Amino acid sequence: MSASAINDLDRKIDIAFAAMEGNVDAYLDWYYSLPAEYARIGTTLTGGIEEHMTAQIKEYLNKNDPFKAVSIAMSGVIEQHKQVRSQFQAARDQILRENQIDTVTEPIRIIQRMSGSELGVLPAHPVATTIEGRMASAAAVSVITGLVTTKVVAKVAGKGVFKLAVTAASKLVVSKTASAAAGTVTGAALGSFFPGVGTAVGAVVGAVVGVLGGVAVDATLLKLDEKVSRADFKREIVESIAAAKQEFKSELFAKK
Repeated sequence: MSASAINDLDRKIDIAFAAMEGNVDAYLDWYYSLPAEYARIGTTLTGGIEEHMTAQIKEYLNKNDPFKAVSIAMSGVIEQHKQVRSQFQAARDQILRENQIDTVTEPIRIIQRMSGSELGVLPAHPVATTIEGRMASAAAVSVITGLVTTKVVAKVAGKGVFKLAVTAASKLVVSKTASAAAGTVTGAALGSFFPGVGTAVGAVVGAVVGVLGGVAVDATLLKLDEKVSRADFKREIVESIAAAKQEFKSELFAKK
């Protein structure tokens, strides 16, 4: 197996992780948007916010299949490894054929014994003899992106980022519940002040006014949250990607 194939794989891994890191800003743009905020509130009510956040960050980090080239390169390395092993076995068989000794007519002296299975073992190589096995254990070629992303997301979750989001969404749910109650009171007051409108219609008008006002407040608070926390959130994700990259390379290339 050529060193150039290993170096090419190593370079493609660097490019893949850089591409994944490049997807972080798009994820944060979504995260700090009102639709995302309201989705977090909705999934908090249904009890699935952590699963929702995990699915969303995976989707964004996987944009444009950053590990496609790595999968192709890994397949190439595995194929080259198979070819090297086949060439070794063919050369071994030829050497054995050319050096057969007739034990009946030729005097022999045994100085070392070796079984046929031992003769079939490929000589040790720092990468060639282990790369195929490491690829199989580190990540199946067809699911590399998913497994790498899972590593990254697990590291992000381990930093407690998702728990903070769950707490924030829970507080907003409480706030929204209070706002809805206030809107109902406002509607009743409008109905009383303008008897012709009616309490029921006034309640609807009050609720609409409350919602419109709430959206404006939500947008303002979300922008403030983005100003305060986006840089730290991005740093947490980028650090998690870097840690996953180091772990992935260690599993793939480190000597046993």
